[in-house]
Amino acid sequence: MISKCMEILLNDELLYIFMHMYLSIACMILLAIFPVSTQEQAGWKLKREKKGISIHVREQADSHLKEYKARAVISHPIQEVFAFLLDIERHPEWVVRCTGITIIENQVEHKLTYHTAYDLPWPAKDRDLTVETVYTHHAGGKKIESLTQDVLLEFPLEEDVIRMHGYRELVILEEIDSLSTLFVTEGFADPGGKVPPWLVNMFLVDGIYDSVVKTRELLLDQERLDLYE
Repeated sequence: MISKCMEILLNDELLYIFMHMYLSIACMILLAIFPVSTQEQAGWKLKREKKGISIHVREQADSHLKEYKARAVISHPIQEVFAFLLDIERHPEWVVRCTGITIIENQVEHKLTYHTAYDLPWPAKDRDLTVETVYTHHAGGKKIESLTQDVLLEFPLEEDVIRMHGYRELVILEEIDSLSTLFVTEGFADPGGKVPPWLVNMFLVDGIYDSVVKTRELLLDQERLDLYE
């Protein structure tokens, strides 16, 4: 394990970063044998594949911030996964660094507008964001999409909080069978302020991976709780 401490002066933001890097050696030879995958042709590069979760990233033409794509199979019926995602007030339980949700407008299963707050490690400033999510149902509920994008609503800005402008996430749920769901999420987030893109990109994979892992854990915990009720 290698620990590094760096100081970066970004206008009035002094950001200390403590990095823990775990080095390991893995043997993966198959890519040399098979043709380039569709993901690679689209510019996606696999960054992590663990516990049945794959995380890809790719460059954007008009930004130095990378996009992400996560893919996993969740061992729950599609309607249970969708109900979990609809419970927006639970987002702080599984969305990394999310500390609070304020619902502005809720048209259940159709459209949702809400404000969310993020607690960043000191001394970086906290962030907030107002978004709108639109839900689309396909194939009689066997496929559900939700598209979330930032909207410029005049939600009160707290002192020492930076408002994010630039957020987009597409989530696709697709029924595999009656007991399992394919979960795919794709998007990007611009934290605003003066945090350099290379730093945002550095922690992108960990953040998305941890959120997917937590989602699966919470759904499993809910299933166990239901069995004892």
